[in-house]
Amino acid sequence: MAVIDLRSVTLWITDNATPLTGTTVGAVNNVAGYPAVLPFTTVASSTIAVDGFTAKVAVGTYLQFGTHMQFYEVTASTPGSGASTGLTIYPALLQPLADDDVINVVHNGIYCKLGEGNLTYSEKRNLIYVRDRGFIDTMKVGDDEPMDVSLDFTWEFLRGASGAPPTIEEALKQIGEALNWVSTSADPCEPYSVNMWLLDIPPCGTDAESIQLSEFRWTSLDHDLKGGKVSVKASCNALYANIVHAAP
Repeated sequence: MAVIDLRSVTLWITDNATPLTGTTVGAVNNVAGYPAVLPFTTVASSTIAVDGFTAKVAVGTYLQFGTHMQFYEVTASTPGSGASTGLTIYPALLQPLADDDVINVVHNGIYCKLGEGNLTYSEKRNLIYVRDRGFIDTMKVGDDEPMDVSLDFTWEFLRGASGAPPTIEEALKQIGEALNWVSTSADPCEPYSVNMWLLDIPPCGTDAESIQLSEFRWTSLDHDLKGGKVSVKASCNALYANIVHAAP
């Protein structure tokens, strides 16, 4: 099994993954269903027949199938007008689909260009040791500790053009082209947050892994003009990353 390679990892930032209502809920329309694409690097995308939509699913929106954790980006939608009956999605299917599996169109998302950057996250556990007359006797788990995350990405533009996808910084701050993004926190009184998704598809095998960092909130943004990168420090309102491993 190969060590993870940054070149095989894609990164998305999304807002509230709660499905929209009305025209944005459909279903898979194929009696035989659709298998996962193996190996995952054979093709970049999958095309599926759908029904139940009452409007066109726009290119650039994001989908989730049933209880699957992975997001998929819509890269083509047919027919040219009216309700969508066929969708092409990226990446290719990581898990099989059955006929009538529910399709949820989620709010907003962007693909992040890391360039020479990186992402690290730390899961922590607070252990308290109880002593008996100075000797270690037993232990217990202390207060919860949130995950700490560091993200370095390529500095291109900090603000997006009107009508264009938001930049990473706009998505993190809920400003500019991300002004209408919805916090991923269930509590409207909490500070705005996003979800971070990492997808690892190694080129040498048939396994893939999706990692979700929930309720990601930045605490500092350091801009390096000479280095051409932005460094983010953040914390997540979660104890652990949510990981799904897709294998044949």
